[in-house]
Amino acid sequence: MVNRCGSPWEIVDVAALMLATFIGCACLAWTLTRPGVHNAAVAARNLEQLEDLLGCFRLSLAGEDLALIDRASRPGIIYPHWHQADMAGERLSPADEDIIGTIRDQVAERFGARS
Repeated sequence: MVNRCGSPWEIVDVAALMLATFIGCACLAWTLTRPGVHNAAVAARNLEQLEDLLGCFRLSLAGEDLALIDRASRPGIIYPHWHQADMAGERLSPADEDIIGTIRDQVAERFGARS
């Protein structure tokens, strides 16, 4: 297994562990676990691809697999929010505090816990 922590390659690691399923199936199964997602559109060029894609409905992702894919696919903190969290975390405006509040766990991982 390739270990490239903190990168999209973690998704490949999860798929490789999943009963030898292919990456598209693992990604589709993960997508279907997202809040508000009730269906997904897929396209296949042949019957074999379609059968592989339909396999995602039989695939059950464990909690740790979901967490790994969540972490790998989460967008990074964009500028200026990472800069504000690092340099001005104690004097944020209410609007900035609200935005940074939605990414507080990422800020804590990157810069340490803020009060």
